[in-house]
Amino acid sequence: MTHVPAEAVREFAQRGLFPTREQHLVLTAALMDGERALDAYAQWRRGLNVAAEFDYEIFRLVPLLYENLRRLGVDDDLTGRLRGAYRMSWAKHHKLAQDTRPIVEEMLGAGLRVMAVKGAPLGALYYGNPALRPMSDFDLVVSPRDAASAIDIVTRRGYVPWRPVNADTLKYRHAMGFKRADGHEFDLHWHVLFDFCDDGADRWFWNGARPFETLGQTLWAPNPTRMLLHTVIHGVRWNVEPPIRWIPDALQILRRAGAEIDWRALVGFAEQRSVCRRLWLGLSYMRREFDAEIPQDVLNRLEHRPLTLLERIENRIILRSHDEVYAGPMGPVLTEFAPFTRYAHDKGPIAFLIEFTHYLRYAWQLPRRRDLFGYLLRRSNKRFRRLVHAT
Repeated sequence: MTHVPAEAVREFAQRGLFPTREQHLVLTAALMDGERALDAYAQWRRGLNVAAEFDYEIFRLVPLLYENLRRLGVDDDLTGRLRGAYRMSWAKHHKLAQDTRPIVEEMLGAGLRVMAVKGAPLGALYYGNPALRPMSDFDLVVSPRDAASAIDIVTRRGYVPWRPVNADTLKYRHAMGFKRADGHEFDLHWHVLFDFCDDGADRWFWNGARPFETLGQTLWAPNPTRMLLHTVIHGVRWNVEPPIRWIPDALQILRRAGAEIDWRALVGFAEQRSVCRRLWLGLSYMRREFDAEIPQDVLNRLEHRPLTLLERIENRIILRSHDEVYAGPMGPVLTEFAPFTRYAHDKGPIAFLIEFTHYLRYAWQLPRRRDLFGYLLRRSNKRFRRLVHAT
């Protein structure tokens, strides 16, 4: 098996898409077997400041790391700390479930069809132990036509949205986070994924959805093919902290249900929705670094698919550091332009531009479209003053 050279790993990490060297070592120790896992753990330990806190992404891997090291017979001076994180994850999951159960019961009682994505179905169906897959909230999906009813249920139970929910929210967003006074969080989706806010994509994710038991109820989860695509596409995008959680999630799907993956349907959806490049980046990385069983012809087809305009835009914006994007004079506009192109890719040029001004007004929380110019001018002045001060 050919592995990505160290310099390539560093380059990916600098781009904010793939793990840093330390994160890569922890992933290897948590996901692989035998000497390979033990060697990665030893390398990580040699550079570890045991008195320091783990970084956030590594901390989220600790329960899985603990379980793999326990299986491999490792018991050292760090084991107690790892075991404590595992137990904390177990307790947090059960507290989250207890807090979320009444919402789900009321939604189901009102006749809403509810799908769970991300942590809950992954922990139950693919990890086999929810404690191995830490989560900060439950992500539940309802249909767009049920969104208002679901929001009403959530808010009546004392949850406050991160920002006001109105018609523009339902139009331009795929989900909204809610938080209760005691800190409990909850994510409600009316579209399954941020990148595909339309009925056709929602039908694709719901098609073949499977029931599973959680929160004392029967909910739906995307089938393995849909779950794999959701996991990779959600994960492969730039972030200050590379969102490496998607890597073990995708590997668990492949290891538990690889034989059920419909590769033709997966690639077909990626081609139709212009996400071949991101899907290839994620799948090829897992195959090279973690021996994921992914057909080579699938990778070849994804890699050699000509880039669409949407993908070229995303390569220049969402797969690059936001610091780089913001360095240009149109940085604030460009960061909003990439997600908007997915929302409005089928509109004509004039309708696209008109709708984009509405989208910017919403994204920047401005009362009127005519406030856009003043907002951009203020942002430009602030950036200019920072540059003058820095020099």
